Amino acid sequence: MKKIIGIILLGMLFSIGLSAFSYKIIPVNIELSVKQNIKILKLKNLGASDSMFRVSIMKWTEDENGSMIMTKLNKKDKFIVTPKIFKIKARETKSIRIAKIFRNKNPKIQNFYRIIVSEIKSNKEVEKTGLTYLVKINIPLIVNEQLKVKQEIEVVSINKLGKDLNIVVKSKYDRLIILDKIIFYGKDGKELKTLKKIIKILPNNNIKINLKDIKDIDKINKIRMEHDKDGKKDISL
Repeated sequence: MKKIIGIILLGMLFSIGLSAFSYKIIPVNIELSVKQNIKILKLKNLGASDSMFRVSIMKWTEDENGSMIMTKLNKKDKFIVTPKIFKIKARETKSIRIAKIFRNKNPKIQNFYRIIVSEIKSNKEVEKTGLTYLVKINIPLIVNEQLKVKQEIEVVSINKLGKDLNIVVKSKYDRLIILDKIIFYGKDGKELKTLKKIIKILPNNNIKINLKDIKDIDKINKIRMEHDKDGKKDISL
């Protein structure tokens, strides 16, 4: 049996160029909170054939290199997805209701998940066509369960190798932060160089930052990391 497996695209609108199989999903990410615990996801079938889909939710974390890790939900993660399994006709748009049940009325943290919208086929369809098309749509789901944010980034380790710097930092924030600028200062306090980077760090998570081929690395006395929450972290070398 010949199998053709579709490409997984994360968090974006997309089309798949396999005969009549083409889909579009909006929005490209969903955010829930205590005040707004229900959102609608819309999937449109742009092709000429009907399709079956299943919707599931998984926990989302990342390792220190930024690689995605997805695990099954635990008992505390209470979601209601309606419908979970459905048929979508050609040129039809289907609405999917995503709801979160909050146990705590005064929540303190932010959690990250992924909504997985997977195409499924019956055995009869596979036998008839001899093809299995597996389409998966994977988009971020952020659940805001916090009222207060811990304002801190911790430096775990710094390693200097020639002209390279390897820095491991830990976010002690309770929500996603984005490091967007790294500034190098000399011993006289003057700015030597500024790097504009986009580095995402999940809450209570470590991430490794590799800075390659830094000019005049021996003249650097301090590094400042700035992020999107109007915060900064100074690192002395």
